[in-house]
Amino acid sequence: MRRRIRTWVLVAAQGLTCMGLTAEPPSVATPTQPAKPPTTLLYDTLVDPSVVVAARATQSQPLMIAYQYCSPESLKTGRIEVGAVLMCIDKMTSGDPPEWGMLDFEYNFTDRMQKGLTPEAKVAREEMVKLIRAVRAAYPRTKWTYYGVPFLPYWMDGKSWTDASDEQKRVLMESCAQMYEPLVAECDWVSPSIYPVYDPTMFKPYEQAGVRAAGVAWRTAQVAFARLLGRGKPVIPTISPLWQPGGLAASGTVVPPREFVLDQVQPAFRAGAAGVAIWTSCGKLIDQKAAETAAVAETGEFPRKNLVKAFLDGREPTNWKDPAVLEAMRQAAARMVLRSLRDVRAFQEGKIPDANAPLW
Repeated sequence: MRRRIRTWVLVAAQGLTCMGLTAEPPSVATPTQPAKPPTTLLYDTLVDPSVVVAARATQSQPLMIAYQYCSPESLKTGRIEVGAVLMCIDKMTSGDPPEWGMLDFEYNFTDRMQKGLTPEAKVAREEMVKLIRAVRAAYPRTKWTYYGVPFLPYWMDGKSWTDASDEQKRVLMESCAQMYEPLVAECDWVSPSIYPVYDPTMFKPYEQAGVRAAGVAWRTAQVAFARLLGRGKPVIPTISPLWQPGGLAASGTVVPPREFVLDQVQPAFRAGAAGVAIWTSCGKLIDQKAAETAAVAETGEFPRKNLVKAFLDGREPTNWKDPAVLEAMRQAAARMVLRSLRDVRAFQEGKIPDANAPLW
């Protein structure tokens, strides 16, 4: 088994370079042909009912996510209460979950796995395998996966996927294959995360093209690697129209539409993705930040000031308890999600947003 993994990972590492990891910056890239229609376009939330009818016209589908709060003790124990998760899913869906489902267990689970094949990571993987087997048995009509599985690090000893050597890539991919292959084998579909975490505008002008190219290279590698481990299963990476934490960006603000398409959607399809899943969790995020005190609201991964910039044109409300404030933010966020769904479908027709396209 180990020799077989080494062989196909070596071939893959060499092939990734041929797939365009050193291609010209995404800012000047254009689709040579319309992308093949994906099997699926998913969203976690439409945020507000005002866009439901328009969203249906994009032929997108809802993605039900069972988060780690379904088994809250797992945050401390590293053990998943399978029964509690099943009850949580049943409550969320009234026993009838949608076609597509995702499990999201990050703390003490995927975060451990990202550090390598340690004893703690093996335990985490065993717990995740146990859960998805139970969930698939209880809800066989739903296609199940795990968020962020498999995962390739963005950096390799300070090198990105544009300038690391083939040997560095091979070693990393081989290690990650040993870590994630047993878990991917349990999934019905595969969803690596290819979120945007480095905003080029936060770098010096001469660095910006390289920042974008490195992001595109990493996303290409993520999707290609997921396809490799998935062995024919649909690979539908998770993307987002919001900047995410973990790099250098104002997390919670909106990614420009053109950049969203060129740096996330296009690389995913070019690497062979069967579709994309758009995640924002905007409804919960807006409600949470509006309810927090001013001091607390500016802490955490998504400071409230960033949501104000994203959905209130930067105008801080005088009263966060005013229902009109939340309604305005939710409607703006819903338009952003709708715009993202439409942009994905437009890309399939060979269209890319203009540089000055509205954020929502």
